[in-house]
Amino acid sequence: MNWAYTVLLFAALCATSVLGQPLGRNAGADGSYGLLDYTYDASGNRTSLTADNTTQSYSIRFNNNWLLEAGAVTNSYDANGNTVDRGGDVFTYDSFNRLVGASVGSNTALYTYNHLDQRVTKTLNGHTRLLVYDRSGNLIAEMDSATGSVLAEYIWLDGTPLAFVQSGQTYHVHVDHLGTPKALTDGSGQVVWKADYSPFGKATMTSQGPTFNLRFPGQYYDAETGLHYNWRRYYDPNTGRYITSDPIGLAGGINTYSYALSNPIGNADPTGEFVPLLIGAYAAVEFALSAWDAYDTYQTIISDCTSTGEKWTSGGLFAAGVLLPGNYGWVDNAAGTVKKYEVGLFNDLVARSARGDRLDIHHVAQKHPAGQVISGYDPRTAPSMAVPQREHRRIPTIRGSYDQSPRDLLAKDVRDLRNYTNAPNEAIKKLIQLNKAMYPDAYRK
Repeated sequence: MNWAYTVLLFAALCATSVLGQPLGRNAGADGSYGLLDYTYDASGNRTSLTADNTTQSYSIRFNNNWLLEAGAVTNSYDANGNTVDRGGDVFTYDSFNRLVGASVGSNTALYTYNHLDQRVTKTLNGHTRLLVYDRSGNLIAEMDSATGSVLAEYIWLDGTPLAFVQSGQTYHVHVDHLGTPKALTDGSGQVVWKADYSPFGKATMTSQGPTFNLRFPGQYYDAETGLHYNWRRYYDPNTGRYITSDPIGLAGGINTYSYALSNPIGNADPTGEFVPLLIGAYAAVEFALSAWDAYDTYQTIISDCTSTGEKWTSGGLFAAGVLLPGNYGWVDNAAGTVKKYEVGLFNDLVARSARGDRLDIHHVAQKHPAGQVISGYDPRTAPSMAVPQREHRRIPTIRGSYDQSPRDLLAKDVRDLRNYTNAPNEAIKKLIQLNKAMYPDAYRK
């Protein structure tokens, strides 16, 4: 092992002393940033931060977990729960609740996204850069849109940043136990960039040249706003929470703004959709429903099918391990390729699909009718299964208007899986239980 790497990694793990609460939330820390203490309400909202004996209070609207005030900063929200004003900083969103504009001080920023919600352009004060991703959703290049020149390149190993290239120089990336970059070294082993993080990811950096913006796993630092782009949302390291609600809704837990169960030392959220809370929901549902699953299988659950070949390039590192109770933080199977009949959320399965695997990601229930009868349904994060293409082509597709109940729809899709595929019963049961956990109102008797 490289000696410089060993020393840096040890320092990264030992430089911070962290206290925890019974629920796993970060209660305090002592490091280069000083002595910090946090308090929380029952929903996991931070209610105060004490830094070196100076306390900052947080005002929360308890019925929806909106952060109204953080010290002297006042926030306001739109009807969808998106932060539109942060102490005079103005944020605008598109119809998918994606941040598309920001006005902060003298800076004006515009952002655009692709069909996987990946940010593909960033325009700051009229200058645009293009962002390029690999099939796993890792950022691999930044380019100047006007000249086409490459501004930065990133090299990854199993979802962890390994090297960074800028201005013709290659740097080694040194990370902590979660994959958060702590330092860059040049070819001679000299540290040329270093970051000291508060527990919730606010970085104090020293640099001898490179500008490096990777932060917590899946996050990219935007200097113009102070926010971290986190694929499906934006994270504010100053408050330790997201500025918009979780796209998967209450399936991610009762607090749709918190980051990683307020335990950023032990958990990571590389996609902005904190699925680990869904693991607990799944386990509870599995336990509660085990007595009548066999009876209810025909009657309940599942969502539609995606057309053959809908394997988009990109993705994320989070994944189908959401169906494995007891796994928190990184899910064991998150970085692995999708397996036949694997069950999970659509985008996560797509992200891990391998070229030539001959698998299609099938929405269960089918997405077209599900969008008509299931409140809050989003095909991008809907329950799905990896089905062999030959079997997938046999499944009848529902088109046009649909006027039956979600239970009828799910029952039909379950029958189709059994009639036209070789999906094992255990996988079908997982699909049923995942649907129930995500859309309890739709399948309530």
